[in-house]
Amino acid sequence: MTSVAGGALTSLIDASAMLLVPATMGFSTVLCLARAPSPYTVVALHEYLRRTRVFERMWLIVAVGWIGAAIVRGQPPAWTAAVAVAALGLVGVHMWQSGPLHRALAALVEATLRAGPVTTVSDDGTLVARRRSPEDGPVLALDFAVWVLGGVLLACCGIFAGVALAGDRATFGLAVLLGGFWLSLGVIGIDLFQDVWPGTTSRARLAQCSRYYVQVFEQWKNLGVLAGFGTVLIGAPIAYAAGRVGAAVLAFPVWIGVCLVLAIFVNQVLYRKGRVGSRLPLPVWVNEYSATRPLWAHFFTVIHAVMAAALLAGIAAINIALA
Repeated sequence: MTSVAGGALTSLIDASAMLLVPATMGFSTVLCLARAPSPYTVVALHEYLRRTRVFERMWLIVAVGWIGAAIVRGQPPAWTAAVAVAALGLVGVHMWQSGPLHRALAALVEATLRAGPVTTVSDDGTLVARRRSPEDGPVLALDFAVWVLGGVLLACCGIFAGVALAGDRATFGLAVLLGGFWLSLGVIGIDLFQDVWPGTTSRARLAQCSRYYVQVFEQWKNLGVLAGFGTVLIGAPIAYAAGRVGAAVLAFPVWIGVCLVLAIFVNQVLYRKGRVGSRLPLPVWVNEYSATRPLWAHFFTVIHAVMAAALLAGIAAINIALA
């Protein structure tokens, strides 16, 4: 690839990779809501959609910016047009989720909460999920939306694969790795919009944060987490060992490793002192947030902020390698 064509194609890879985030999250949301959701799920997803509207708009604006950069740099129009159409489709999905779907959910949540809370606080301050089984009541007719958003997700995946294959076949692996980085960064960005920052802590915000993580990791089975993190954690060390990309690509895997080692070490110390009853690191495997001791919630926010910085460093390194 020439430097001009390489730079243009890299911009288009960035754009198509970014579109995977709203496509994945939108499909996961309607799929969860269409499968007999519990009152807890309904409330959690309503809060999720309300808190991520600004993030999704910013994300789509940046993706459109990458499309513009590809056009300016002379990228052939076929794939550029395909990515632009996908972006417009996702803008429509975002408007639907932040408009009619949000209003329908708001009415359902109001009726749900009139029947009782979905989260309570135990005597030691730990937030506890309640009403986790489906109940008789109004439901949202979303089967058609599931098929539509599933089609949008498949289209975005196909466009990303096509753009990644449009250049030198030798760079396909790096393009896929770049997609994993963008997908991971999108998930972490959404997490940061849900997290509790110092100075914003309240029992209500801690409950919202707890509901989000219980929903994502225990019920939602978010495809973005598995696909993005798996690609980065496996692909980044391989790409660096092969000499294809700079050391910055290892920042995210290294930080994940540091967090896991620290969690295991601290848990072992607390276990020996009789402070915890499990040898597994807590709250890594249990999404525990305390309404009286929010230190872990603040620390988790710091972990996510470092993750985001590490992912941005990796994206910059791969862009340099692809250009």
